[in-house]
Amino acid sequence: MINEGTLAGRVLIIDNNEDNLAVLSRILRREGYHVTISSNGLNGLEQIHLSKPDLVLADITATGLNGFQLTQRLKADPNISYIPIILITTHIADKIQGLEAGADDILIKPVQHLEIIARARSLIRLKKSTDALLAAAEEKAQLYLETERRAHELSTLHETALAVGSQLTLTELLNLITAKSCQLVKARAAFLYLCYEDQQNLTVLAEYNSPPHISYIGRTLDYGEGAAGLVALTNKPIRINNYTEWSGRAKAFEDDGNITALLCIPLYTGGRVVGVLVVTDDYKTRTFTDDDVRLLNLLAPQAAIAISNALLYEQVMQERDRIEAVLNSVTDGILMLDSNYKVVLCNPRFSELMLLEQEQVLDQSIGVVANMLGDAFESEPHFSAELVSHIMRDFRRKPQDYVQHKITIDDPKRRYVDWAIIPVRDQAGTTVGWLNVFHDTTQQRELEQLRDDFISMLVHDLRSPLTSIIGGIELVSSLMDEVAPDENIERQHEFMEQVSRNCYNLLELINALLEVSRLEAGRMPLHLETTNLEELITGSISQIIITAKDKQVSINVDLPVQPIHIRVDSEKMRRVIVNLLSNAIRYSTSGTEIDIVAQVEEVIRRRGTTTALDPSVLRRGSTAFLRDQSRVAEASGGQLKALLLSIRDQGPGIPAASLERIFEKFTQLPQVSKNRSGTGLGLALCKLVVETHGGRIWAESEPGQGSTFYFSIPCVLDSGDL
Repeated sequence: MINEGTLAGRVLIIDNNEDNLAVLSRILRREGYHVTISSNGLNGLEQIHLSKPDLVLADITATGLNGFQLTQRLKADPNISYIPIILITTHIADKIQGLEAGADDILIKPVQHLEIIARARSLIRLKKSTDALLAAAEEKAQLYLETERRAHELSTLHETALAVGSQLTLTELLNLITAKSCQLVKARAAFLYLCYEDQQNLTVLAEYNSPPHISYIGRTLDYGEGAAGLVALTNKPIRINNYTEWSGRAKAFEDDGNITALLCIPLYTGGRVVGVLVVTDDYKTRTFTDDDVRLLNLLAPQAAIAISNALLYEQVMQERDRIEAVLNSVTDGILMLDSNYKVVLCNPRFSELMLLEQEQVLDQSIGVVANMLGDAFESEPHFSAELVSHIMRDFRRKPQDYVQHKITIDDPKRRYVDWAIIPVRDQAGTTVGWLNVFHDTTQQRELEQLRDDFISMLVHDLRSPLTSIIGGIELVSSLMDEVAPDENIERQHEFMEQVSRNCYNLLELINALLEVSRLEAGRMPLHLETTNLEELITGSISQIIITAKDKQVSINVDLPVQPIHIRVDSEKMRRVIVNLLSNAIRYSTSGTEIDIVAQVEEVIRRRGTTTALDPSVLRRGSTAFLRDQSRVAEASGGQLKALLLSIRDQGPGIPAASLERIFEKFTQLPQVSKNRSGTGLGLALCKLVVETHGGRIWAESEPGQGSTFYFSIPCVLDSGDL
C-alpha cells in the first residue's frame, strides 16, 4: 500500500536543533510530505544513501557534517547527486559558499512557511520531473531518432575534439574553440575568457562572429562580476535567456545591446577553471536549452585540457628561448647533464672553447664526452672517462659540494680552463642534473704573468740603484761626522737620516715584492732547520719591542711548559711572526695588550681562504716540505704534529667583508685613522710562507672587539731526543 505522503514526496530534514526539526516537520507534513529527520550530518548522509529522498533540507550548523560538507559529498556522489538540497542559514554571506558547494537553494532564517513550502514543492517537482525524464529516456533509448541524434552529436563532438586537440598555438586554439562551439549549438556568436587565479580576474582573448565595429578582445572582469565572473567563481554553467533584463550584468557590458541571450560554460581542468566559454544569440529567435548546456559541457573538458596544454607549451617555449638567449650570451662554455649524466644542453661557447660541436655531445654521457676531449687535445689533467668517474665518486661522498679543476690545454698554443661541476637540485633537494661550466682563464693568466714579470723586472732594476743611493748617503753621513758640528751640519745630518730611513723603507718594499714574486713562482726554497719555538718567538719580539714600547703596548706570551721543537725555515717564519705583530701594534691603542698563544695539535687546522699561489707550485712546495718533515721525525723516533699559533690584539677589528681579502697582494687592512697604511704585501707574504710550509692561515675578528690571526703548520717534532 502506498500512502499519500509518499506520492507527494519524501523529505529528509537534518538539524541538530530539536525545535527547528519539529517546526519544519510540522510544516511539511501538513502539506502531505513524508518527513524523516536526523540530528547529525553523518547520519543524515547515510539515510540519503538508503532512502534516496526527493528533497534534503540541511542546516549549515549541523554536527558531524555541516551543511557545506554534506552538500559537497552529496553532489560528488553520482548515485545521489541528483537529489536536490536546500541549505538553511542565518547569514546571507553563506549564500555564495553554499552555491559553490553545489546547493540547489539557500534559505535565510527566519524561514517563512510559505517560502519553504514553495521551494520544496518546486524542487521536488523538478526532482520528480527529472526522474520521469530519466525513466522516459531509458524507455525510449532504443528509438531510432534518439539514437541517430545522439550519434550525430557524438560525431560532431568527436570532430570538434580532434580539431581542438590538434592545435598547439594558443591564439589559433582559442579562435578554433569559439568557432566550433558556435557550430555545435548553432549559436550566433561566441567569445572566450582566460582566467588568471593569481589576479582573480578573466580577460577575453578570442571571439567569433562579433557584431560589426565591436570587439570584445581585451575586456576584463573580476571573479564574481557578471555572468562569466560568476562562472569562474562557482565553476557552474550559467544560462540567461533574457540578458537585457538580467540584474547581474557587468559594467563592461551595460551598454551592449547586441547580447540578449547567453550561455556561459566553465572550462575546468587540473583543479581550476582555466577559461570561460560564452555563446550568445538573439532571445527573440531562439534561447539556449538543456541540450545546448549538455553539448558544451561535453566539449568543455577537451577544450580546457587543450588550453592548459597550450599555455604550458607557450610557457615552456618562452623559458626555452630565455634560457637559450642567456646561454648563447655567456662567455663560458656550458654543458648541462641530466641525472643519468647525459648531455641535455650545450651552448655555442662550449663548442668554440672545447673544439666539439653540439651535435657530437648532445645525448652522450659525460664519460664519452670526456674521452672525445681527450682525443681532441693534450691536457693536464688528461680528459678521460676515468677522470669523470673519479669526480663523481667525490660528489657521492660529499653531495653538498661542487668540484672545480684547473685544466691546462696544449692545442698547440697553451690555454688555461677552469672546469666547475655543480649539482642541480629540485625543491626537495634531490639531484636532478649537473651543470658543467668551462671558463677560459688564458687571458687572465697571461695578464697575471705579465704583471708578475713586470714587477720582477722592476724590483731587480730598482734594487741596484737604490743600494747605491743608500751607500752614498751613508758615506756622506760618515764624512759629515768628521766635520766640526754647527747648526747647519746638524740640520743636514737630520735631513740625511730622514732620506736614509725612507730609502731603507723603499728597499724593504722592494725586497718584499721580490720575496712574494719568488714564492709565487716556487723559486724560493725553504731552508729548514730545527729550532726552539720560544727562541723563535723571543727573537721576533725583539725586532718590534721598541715600537711596542713607544706605543705603550705590552706583549704577553703563553707557551706550553714543555719545550717545543719545530722544523721550519726560521728566517721566513720569523718574518711571518714579525709581520703579524707589527700589524697588531699598528692597529692597537696605547695601554692595550697583545697576546701570543701557542699550542700543539695532532693535525693542522683546515681553515683559511684559497691561496694566490699556483696550485701546482703549492703542491710541489708543501709536498716537499711534508716529505722532509716526515723523514726527520722518523729518523728521530718522534711524531710529526702541528703548531697552532695565534696573535690577538685589542684594536678596532676588521669588517667581515674584508676578512676574505686581507691576505691578497696590495690589500691593506681597514683604515681606522689617518696615516695608518702599509704596503699591502705583509699578509700576502705571510700566507705564502705558511702555505709553502703545508699549513693554513686565517683571521677572526669583530668590529670593536679586536682581531686574532691564526696559523697552523705541521712542523712540531715530538721526540725526547730533540
